[in-house]
Amino acid sequence: MITNDILVMLDKVKSTGSNQWSATCPNEDHRNAKLGIKDTGDSTLIKCWGGCSTLDVIGTLGLSYSDLYHEPLSNEQRQERRSVHSREELKHEATIVWMAYHYKLKGILKPTDRDRANQAYKTLREAEWL
Repeated sequence: MITNDILVMLDKVKSTGSNQWSATCPNEDHRNAKLGIKDTGDSTLIKCWGGCSTLDVIGTLGLSYSDLYHEPLSNEQRQERRSVHSREELKHEATIVWMAYHYKLKGILKPTDRDRANQAYKTLREAEWL
């Protein structure tokens, strides 16, 4: 899939430079957050500045990681990229757990944040990171 196909799925798209755009995040929890989009030539990079993962963003759009690449990947390339994405997703989940722990110590952990931290903790346990 090419970047333009992804851009038409987003709201309030603005060019921010050569092959770069911003838009609003399509994820319900981050509708006010900015999304950064960049075309690298062979793939599309997406970053939510509100904190949701790339997987959350593309999942909301009905896409998968393979849709971010302009050309189909071989099975070997797909497996290598999947492991990289998995590590990045797990690092994000670990950050959520770490932040929730520190907010709990300060007595400012909200119930919704606690629920998200529990989800992150469960994900890390299932991945055998804990």
